Amino acid sequence: MKVRQNLSSEALFHFVTNREYLVDILKNGFQPRYSLELLPIPEKNIPVGILMKCFCDIPLGLIKKHLFSYGKYGIGISKDFSKKNGISPVLYVHDVSKTSRGYLLDIKKTAQGTPKGSLLPYMKKY
Repeated sequence: MKVRQNLSSEALFHFVTNREYLVDILKNGFQPRYSLELLPIPEKNIPVGILMKCFCDIPLGLIKKHLFSYGKYGIGISKDFSKKNGISPVLYVHDVSKTSRGYLLDIKKTAQGTPKGSLLPYMKKY
């Protein structure tokens, strides 16, 4: 017998801390907001405001800890819809990952902060 557990769901989810935020999404759509994030730079914690709206693809059976951190109100969208609308789940990286180091080189190339087309707004430090 084959045992299988999905590491991701067939939908992307966005969670919020109160009902009013969820109602706002239903009325006005997903609006990005600035989030204070710590850049994934080795041995440094540099806070930067990044315009984003976070989505996860955690299977609902594994969502309990996520709900505690991000809110118990949520909305899900199919991955087909998300692809058609340019929406991707968060990419988690650690301080010394090659992924985070590569994108931080993009930032050093610009004096204005996050360069257009950078994946940094989709990355979250863990």
